[in-house]
Amino acid sequence: MTTKRIAQRDFIALEKDLALVYSNDPESIKIAERAIERLLSEAKRGICVIADRGTTFAQVLEILLLLDPDPILLSSLGRHEKLDYSWQWTGSLIAFEGELDVFLELYSAVTHLRVVEDSESRRRHGAKGGAIQRNSDVKEDIVRWWNEKGRKVRTSKSGAIEWLIGNWTAFCSENAISSDTPAPHKKTIYKYLQGLQHKSDKNSRAKPAS
Repeated sequence: MTTKRIAQRDFIALEKDLALVYSNDPESIKIAERAIERLLSEAKRGICVIADRGTTFAQVLEILLLLDPDPILLSSLGRHEKLDYSWQWTGSLIAFEGELDVFLELYSAVTHLRVVEDSESRRRHGAKGGAIQRNSDVKEDIVRWWNEKGRKVRTSKSGAIEWLIGNWTAFCSENAISSDTPAPHKKTIYKYLQGLQHKSDKNSRAKPAS
């Protein structure tokens, strides 16, 4: 189970807190240590959820393994070399024997990893949003078709809808709709046309002449 994603504004604020790793002030060092813990948590979360296993992912993983060696993870990656535990993060800057710059390097790498993650999220939601927009456009085309001629092509609304589905390719061509757009389900088209009158409905409601 991954940890919750750090809000963007809070993640950005970590950069300022991480800069305090060079401070000699005990209170400032505590702030930096808390920032490091949050950064490590975000790095692990990103590695768990990101789908694009590109160079950014590898960079974060390499730095993270220096700071938080995980033999199980190393083994799963097919790596068995001896770890240099002088880099290992102990939770204390005073006890940490590695280069302090590594925390800022990890922050930069995780920043890029979040960009990749956000890009993936936009693609997923964009595709979904595009489908919603396309469905909306198709609905408008169907309603327009219905009002102009669809309600006249068959004696019943059901028959007219079946005619539309059967002639969907031609309908798409006439209305400049992408040819890979599937025809909506019959019930969906019924919903699109709900409340719109069919020719036979109008005739059946007409009062006989006296």
